[in-house]
Amino acid sequence: MDPERWNRIAQLFEAALARPPAERARLLTTEEDASIRAEVQALLESDADPSTLLSEPARALAHVLGPGLESDQGRTPDPLVGRLIGPYRVLRSVGRGGMGVVYVAERADIDKVVALKIVRGALAAPELVERFLMERRVLARLEHPNIARLLDAGITDDETPYLVMEYVDGLPITEYCRDRAIGLGERLQLVVDICGAVSYAHGSLVVHRDIKPANVLVTSAGQVKLLDFGIAKLLGEDETEGTGVTRTGSRVLSPQYAAPEQITGEAITTATDVHALGMLLFELLTGERPFRASGPTPRAAERAILDQEPRRPSQVAGTDPSRARRLQGDLDAICLRALEKDPTRRYRSAEQMGQDLSRYLRGLPVAARLPTWQYRAWKFARRHRVGVAAGLGLVLSLAGGLGVSLWQAERADRARQEAEVALARSEAVTDFLTGLFDASDPRQTRGEDITVQNLLDRGVDRIDELEGQPDVQVTVGNVLARVNNELGRYETASRLRARNVAIHRTDRPASDSALVEELNMWGITLYQGGFPDSATAVWEEALDIGAPALGEGHQAVLAAMGNLAAAYGRLGDEPKAEAMFARTIEAEAQTLDPDDALRTYALNNMGLLLSRQERFAEAEPLLREALRIQDRANGRNHPRTITAMTNLGQMLRDAGRYDEAEALLRQGLELRQQVLDADDRFVGESKAALGVLFTDRGNPADLIAADSMLRSALRIYRGSVGERHPAVAYVLHAQGVLAMSRGELAEAERGLRASLDLRRELELTAPRETIESMTQLAAVLRLSGKGEAEQVAREALIMAEELANRDALWGRAALQVALAAEAGRRGGSAAGGERELMEEAVGVIAGQLGREHPDARAACAEAGQSGVEVAACR
Repeated sequence: MDPERWNRIAQLFEAALARPPAERARLLTTEEDASIRAEVQALLESDADPSTLLSEPARALAHVLGPGLESDQGRTPDPLVGRLIGPYRVLRSVGRGGMGVVYVAERADIDKVVALKIVRGALAAPELVERFLMERRVLARLEHPNIARLLDAGITDDETPYLVMEYVDGLPITEYCRDRAIGLGERLQLVVDICGAVSYAHGSLVVHRDIKPANVLVTSAGQVKLLDFGIAKLLGEDETEGTGVTRTGSRVLSPQYAAPEQITGEAITTATDVHALGMLLFELLTGERPFRASGPTPRAAERAILDQEPRRPSQVAGTDPSRARRLQGDLDAICLRALEKDPTRRYRSAEQMGQDLSRYLRGLPVAARLPTWQYRAWKFARRHRVGVAAGLGLVLSLAGGLGVSLWQAERADRARQEAEVALARSEAVTDFLTGLFDASDPRQTRGEDITVQNLLDRGVDRIDELEGQPDVQVTVGNVLARVNNELGRYETASRLRARNVAIHRTDRPASDSALVEELNMWGITLYQGGFPDSATAVWEEALDIGAPALGEGHQAVLAAMGNLAAAYGRLGDEPKAEAMFARTIEAEAQTLDPDDALRTYALNNMGLLLSRQERFAEAEPLLREALRIQDRANGRNHPRTITAMTNLGQMLRDAGRYDEAEALLRQGLELRQQVLDADDRFVGESKAALGVLFTDRGNPADLIAADSMLRSALRIYRGSVGERHPAVAYVLHAQGVLAMSRGELAEAERGLRASLDLRRELELTAPRETIESMTQLAAVLRLSGKGEAEQVAREALIMAEELANRDALWGRAALQVALAAEAGRRGGSAAGGERELMEEAVGVIAGQLGREHPDARAACAEAGQSGVEVAACR
């Protein structure tokens, strides 16, 4: 049978089964094709007749076993109830759908109740049997507390396949919430849990494709369970092999909960499940679906999903003003982002959606919402506890020395220096600050210890005393914000910055440069506090206000452009970051002196962006120019000059030019040790940079030196920026690679897993660093003979494909997929095609980096060992 026709029949049959018998005839009249109506009618008749429930071999089995007991509906006998399937005795039917029947069964010898699933014999087309076998493969991969586990599988003597799964005694999530009158917070936490389960499945390269209330059960204890992977898809598999359910022209879906790409037959990705999670969330919030179908048929549901924009949850709840207010804003935004028709505009992962819901529950800003300044200020005011970790604010040293420099108050100070000096001398400011320090007088404290934090809190509490003196209030707010920011108290600093912005909006024209400067400073605080998305929105507003009114050559506007470009890079939008950096550099060339040190921010950050993309020939002149300007303006031993020197050295190291890199990195370390404390974080940065260089060069003596440098760097970082910081993840990754170079595979695996876990937790670095850790981990797992290697490599490859076009990062991930698949094939489990992928991967690496680059030579050698010849290696 034609796959498209079969799926049409299955969809209509499924929809009819969900309705009372009296309504089925009316539903069938909506189908224009009379032959399809006849097929569905025949299936409905056979479904009602127990003698046709199973295929011919299964019917024979039922006949041998004898008459069955009454079904759970009490109307017709079920030929399997009371009988044995393998070692399991069937107790009762609990569900049936378009591809299978699910029973409660027990295994007497171990006294265990299970769920038993068999193919619906009346619909036992080859596509269904293939799907059934695919579900077994999928479930075998998954072990998660919120996913119903596969316990056993088998085939009866008559070749009827069955699955044995964990029995979940629960209700569909919508019924559970409705019947128990579950509150909003608990509903959202259930969705957070199911997002975690879906994210785990995606990490195992499984897309569910059929997330809907019936497949999400909640137990009496409140634990959510994801069921029914019957139409799941394994990412990375050839869609024309293995199972017919993903062949061209074949669609498998539940029409009411499908994503647009499922309906149109386009590529299925993890974003497909994100859309389904959005549908589920919407229904839990409103009791309705986001799209209004014109009729009860599957086609009407599909047409609504394709043609309509989703309603806002707050609009659907409009008859209840209180509920509408709770849904308005953040929850509207989260739902609508998940329900975007374009998959690329949805959340990048189920994990991100779950994190946004968690942020909402904790009173933090959500990434989905348009982060206007009013919204961010309101969220800070509503928050009852600090939501960010103080150690996340190392601006000049992200991930071990690739330093992102934000344009801070230096530009603003030039433009308003005289005004600030005058205000600082004002009697009101002096009186205010004097009053704070008077609080440390023992006669007033009555023996209580007064700390800097106490003074800052007192200052924040008393700032309202300056109401009616906006200039003084802004100046004092800036002082307090800067000190709080330096101490890592980002929430307090952000509230002060938001207050200053609000004062400027009220008392000054929108074109005033001071407003743009205040927005710049607020963005820096948000960025350092772990909210790069919020900082991006603030800087975008600064640019939107400043560029038309002040011109792109204005210092405050240039600052906004440079900071915005850095934020785009940190959020992983590399093309947007590159375009903004280029725009900034061009504007600076027209307005600043060629040797102005302010030019080095954009030059440095653009060079680092290109270096991370391994576009070394483009990065080098920018980084050299930044070093030249800083050296001329500030001297060789100035901290900014040393940072520029270190960045250039790391770029040369990554380009494989080890001797040139070592000279710069050693000089940078020596200068930092002269001007900084031995345990300063920037000393740690220089040691980490040299440790990576020694590892990459790989001589025996170098490996010993690398170990010493990396251990020292890790100790310094942990003491200066804390355990949960990207720089710590950078060193853990480097130590894992070093251990791999020495053949210490168990130690390498521990280091790389620790680095990967921390990078995923922090989400502060661009995806490239995460992909690098996953790729290296895959290599270690492969060399250790572990089957997990291919899964980890494929996940890295999927991320690399989402990030960019074919580049060396993609090539390294693809090479590990091919090598792991080849190793698996030798063990009899992997599919073919790895040689072609290996040839393409090595060609990309050697083509971008040049065949003399160490990575290219290593890739060529690995291909050669597998008997694959690559033209770019010759």
